[in-house]
Amino acid sequence: FVETLAYSQSGASYLFGLNDDCDRNGVLDRCDVLAGNGSDNDNDGHLDNCALIGDSYCGPAVPNSTGVPSRINASGSPMVAQNNITLVASQLPPVSFGFFILSQAQGLVHQPGGSTGRLCLSGSVGRYVGPGQVQQSDAGGSFRLSLDLTQMPTPTGFVAAQPGETWNFQAWHRDGSPSGPTSNFSDGLELRLQ
Repeated sequence: FVETLAYSQSGASYLFGLNDDCDRNGVLDRCDVLAGNGSDNDNDGHLDNCALIGDSYCGPAVPNSTGVPSRINASGSPMVAQNNITLVASQLPPVSFGFFILSQAQGLVHQPGGSTGRLCLSGSVGRYVGPGQVQQSDAGGSFRLSLDLTQMPTPTGFVAAQPGETWNFQAWHRDGSPSGPTSNFSDGLELRLQ
């Protein structure tokens, strides 16, 4: 069941789902645009600052306990100066703990550390495990994190992202299996920063 809302302006009619509020400010994206509180230059019905960015790789992920593979995507802008990127992990088991990991190198390791999934990163892998960064998925099986591009975690400390760099991300999350608790990973996401 999806609720919809219809309205017309200047002779044009619009019909869209009530969940079309990508910035979660309580105002539908189309209404934000009409009120001058955002732009939709590509006319996709969503605010430009919520546009998906990056390229998926290493997918689909190994299905988790829900029977589907976990996913990762990002919205915002790849422009480092704007410092506006939000990562979203979805299709996770509900109420499952997890966090995002990152590296500048892609890789492929099957079932690392007893996980049921695949690690799609290599080299120096950082973890978003600081205060407020370890997440719990909601009832719909997703969690999100707004990144601070001036504080990218690495094993040796924080670094500031630079234009021209490529960073790769995954979501790691707790999962269940017939043999007991385990963990799993999402697919990978490559972000080329500008």
